[in-house]
Amino acid sequence: MLNSRYLEQLHPQKLSLDELVAQSVIFFVAGYDTTASTLSFATYLLAALKPRYSRQMREEVDAAWKKTMQVLVFLASKVNSVMKLYNE
Repeated sequence: MLNSRYLEQLHPQKLSLDELVAQSVIFFVAGYDTTASTLSFATYLLAALKPRYSRQMREEVDAAWKKTMQVLVFLASKVNSVMKLYNE
């Protein structure tokens, strides 16, 4: 396990507040992009190759969504308004 003295020898300088904020933004954006791509590809594969699994997962997501949206009333109303614009 790495101890703090060893880490200080490797990186003796500390990040400024601006650098810390910039690094945090980069981590957030990079994580969001890769997660979105992975979920999109996984959803496509499930829909194309395993429709039964896709249906089951959608039912689970719908149930969790309804439960969450009961708590987030304002957010739910705005999401529903947007969904009305692009209803299939």
